[in-house]
Amino acid sequence: MEIIVRPTNASDLNSVYELLNQLKGSLHNREVFEQTFTQNLVDPLIHYFVAIYNQKPIGFISLHVQQILHHSNRTGEIQELIIDEKYRGKGIGKMLMEKVELLAKELKLEEVELTTRIHRIDAQAFYKKLGYSNTHLKMVKELNNKVNFAKH
Repeated sequence: MEIIVRPTNASDLNSVYELLNQLKGSLHNREVFEQTFTQNLVDPLIHYFVAIYNQKPIGFISLHVQQILHHSNRTGEIQELIIDEKYRGKGIGKMLMEKVELLAKELKLEEVELTTRIHRIDAQAFYKKLGYSNTHLKMVKELNNKVNFAKH
């Protein structure tokens, strides 16, 4: 199984949309997704990569670079890591994580952060295996301003 990891481009929009819906278990608002995806592709502080198999994206990762007041250097936050459920357990997530970590080192980032849902026990074990540790507790308050999500 030959996997290629490369920067995401505009032609990956549909595949990334499908992967995101798979991760969320719901249909994301297509218009909002397209607008955000297109804007982020040209943002120099946001880096998207896809894992390609048979000329189709089967994995996606994003790294958002930011300068946070309480850090000395810029940090990176992985916002999304999605592997098509048919291809999980084959090392593709690790390949994407390594690509982002290599970029983070090239950019001289202080650290790479990420969050995962509490119920995603497998994801937590995966991140711990890669050397990530649980140092924070993320708290969220829903504000009821979401745009058109539907269960599928």
